Formats: sequence, C-alpha cells, structure tokens
Amino acid sequence: MICFGSDGGRHVSRWGSVAASWDNDNTDSAGECFIDEFFVQFSRQWPIFDGPHDSQIGRMLVSMSRHFMDPLPGSSTFEIGKRASGSQFAQLHCWGDSPEWCLTQRAQAISISDLILDDARAGSGLSGGGLLKMLGSDCLITGRGVQWANDNIKGIQLGQGTDIAERNRITMLLTSVPAVAIDFSADARMNFP
Repeated sequence: MICFGSDGGRHVSRWGSVAASWDNDNTDSAGECFIDEFFVQFSRQWPIFDGPHDSQIGRMLVSMSRHFMDPLPGSSTFEIGKRASGSQFAQLHCWGDSPEWCLTQRAQAISISDLILDDARAGSGLSGGGLLKMLGSDCLITGRGVQWANDNIKGIQLGQGTDIAERNRITMLLTSVPAVAIDFSADARMNFP
C-alpha cells in the first residue's frame, strides 16, 4: 500500500524514515507496491515518488506542474527520490513547460522504459534547466526527450555539485533540443581543483 499526501501543493509518496534496511521492522524492510494508470496534473509544487523501494509503476502521466508559475530553482515536473531505489517504471510521461527540469532522478538501481520527457524552462539556478537531471547511479533508462521552445536548456545533466552519477545506461533520443545534449560538468568527478 502506498499513500500520496499533499505537501505544500504537491503529492509526495513516503516510505519509512530512512533508506531501505534489511531485517529492520522500524524502517522499510518490506512493502513494495504496484501502481498502474497514475495521473497527476496541475501541482502547485511538483510530485515526488520517494518509495517504497523495489516498486513497479506502469502507465504514469505527470503534467503541468507549476503551470503558468515562475520556475523555482531546481523545480521539476516530476521527481524520483532516493527511497525509490530498485523500482521499475514503464511508460512514464512527464510534460510541462514551467519547472526548470522535466525529471529529476535521485534513486539508485532503477529501470525506466519508454520514458517520454516534454519541455522544461531555462533555469535561474546554478544548474540551469533541462529534460533529465540524473543524480542516481546503476540505472537503466530508455526513452525520448523533446524541447518545444528554443530555451537553450540541457538534455541530460549528470551529477550536481558533489553528487556523482555513475554506471548508468541512458539511451535517449533528444529532438528539437538543447545546446548541451549531455552535461558532465556538474558531476563531482569533473570538478578538478
């Protein structure tokens, strides 16, 4: 079972108080879930799936987060949190032109097949804006990304500050896009003194 609650105008799933811990009944040692045909639209902030880990999510559409609102630094149409690690997503479609990022992905060892990312807005923050901000590692992601406006955004950004995104397999067809298809500059391994 999973609960989606309102948190400042957004939907947030939560599972446990810490990341997965084997044989610890006080955290989230069990409780994976199945979600099918989930639709979220017009969130004032943005929806976050932050577990349960090892879940399976199919046919999910997230659209128009923060529609007609100014982009917040680091805002996303949809975000996958660290506690969602090990989860599988199939037919995930995120679209909307108000947040800086279409999808922010923080989990480890997830799989996303048939991902469609439409539109983002050039950001005001240090990381700019783009279609996929990839902060997790050991993930398999396949899909398509398209930017309808000429906003000079990024296609994919790997890492952010001290975060390292490594051992990922990302196969994305980027169309009408960005000046920077893949941005490695924010990956901590690239920041030499």
